[in-house]
Amino acid sequence: ALNNYLDCPKKYFYKNLLRIPDSYSPSLKFGNIVDFALNNFFEKSKKESKICAKKVLIDEFEKGLRKFNFSEKDEEKFRKRGEQALSDYYDEYSGNWTSKVNTQFMIQRDFELKTKDILRISGIIDKIEYIDGLFSPNINVIDHKTGKAFSEITKDRKDNYERQLVFYKLLLTNYEKKDFKINKSVLDFVEKNKKGKFEKYSLEVTEEHLSKLQEEINTCAEGVLSMEFLK
Repeated sequence: ALNNYLDCPKKYFYKNLLRIPDSYSPSLKFGNIVDFALNNFFEKSKKESKICAKKVLIDEFEKGLRKFNFSEKDEEKFRKRGEQALSDYYDEYSGNWTSKVNTQFMIQRDFELKTKDILRISGIIDKIEYIDGLFSPNINVIDHKTGKAFSEITKDRKDNYERQLVFYKLLLTNYEKKDFKINKSVLDFVEKNKKGKFEKYSLEVTEEHLSKLQEEINTCAEGVLSMEFLK
């Protein structure tokens, strides 16, 4: 929602207030299927207390294809793309994965505005990796991405992605249910770049990042409450 407001306040109005849905493009659907597969794969790995075989990941992707209903033409195209991407991704990284994870981690908390009003903010994190043990406070925050790698996207999109990582840090810092300590905040690109290499982008979130985001949240809240952005 914040990224929509900062991109264009009227975009926020239509997408987040009126909730007019985007056209559900095949590429967006593909990203959701990959998320579905990875979430289920890591949850199964957690239950087994070990990283499952590659076949489990590919099978979960196949389930996602059936669930999200592609056209026959698109299904074949994205099946080939997804199976290749996830197979290569597994080969590249599975040796370093941990089964001590939570996926689709939903977090909500109160944020005090400059006006002293309380705003409820929330987010869903693709994967939290526990460094010391399951449910320990020391974690890595992982956000999976499909499509173009970080080096190949526009500056505006990079800014939006970085803001997402800063927002996760804001949500988790001094969280009332657990005092999380973030070791790494990572954008994990599931598909290779044009050079045939995988990319991860890590951001060390500083107090400066957090202060800027807090200002942006206040600006967004002020504009929404005053309805100034509709003028």
